[in-house]
Amino acid sequence: MNERNIATRYPRLSRRMQAVIIDGIILAGAFFGAAVFMSSTDINAFLKIGFVAFFPMVLEPGLVSVTGATIGHRLRGLRVERADNGENLDFFRATVRFFTKSFLGLPSLVLVLLTKRHQAIHDLATGSVVIFQDPSKVNDHEALPERVMEENEFVYPSKHKRTFFIIIYAFGGLIFEAVVLMALEQLLINRCAAPVNCASIYQAVDDLAVIGWLFFLGVVMALGWSGRLWGCRRIKRDS
Repeated sequence: MNERNIATRYPRLSRRMQAVIIDGIILAGAFFGAAVFMSSTDINAFLKIGFVAFFPMVLEPGLVSVTGATIGHRLRGLRVERADNGENLDFFRATVRFFTKSFLGLPSLVLVLLTKRHQAIHDLATGSVVIFQDPSKVNDHEALPERVMEENEFVYPSKHKRTFFIIIYAFGGLIFEAVVLMALEQLLINRCAAPVNCASIYQAVDDLAVIGWLFFLGVVMALGWSGRLWGCRRIKRDS
């Protein structure tokens, strides 16, 4: 693989998911440790909340803006940088990226399979891209070239517009799901003589809701990026 190809190739989805899982474990441990520590101290509640929130802000946007990588990224040989100039993200962009990724969860990585530069939705929202720290040490099968996804016969909405509409649809779907869940739970309460006897039904409803939400989010991302969502559609070119 020549030097030019090395510079324009991107990590597979599996490697990025590994980095996300590593960071998730570290963040969960930091949250738990901070919560346990603060529960034993006698200080203002707002200071406790601030102290607990301090760790994820340092471990994610802090590290990304200063070093270009979280611990998970570094362990998997990845780096986050601005797509336009290759520099580290500033703290504001890194923070927006972190909260977008946290809100959408793992499904936010679906767009890695659909975008030219293998960007997730939180990358598109902040103009970032994930690359290898040292491409020369990566096997050919691990490095992916840029992808051609848009069909020449169509004019597509801008990337920012597509990203915005995907987020709007995702947020709307989340609200709709919450309303439906509340209605179903109320229905179950009215029909169950003893709510404790319906615990398994409650759990099944919650599990189905999670599966449904992940499926909906994946579909919205796929349709949104291909320009097929209402309000953000691709236009066929004049022949």
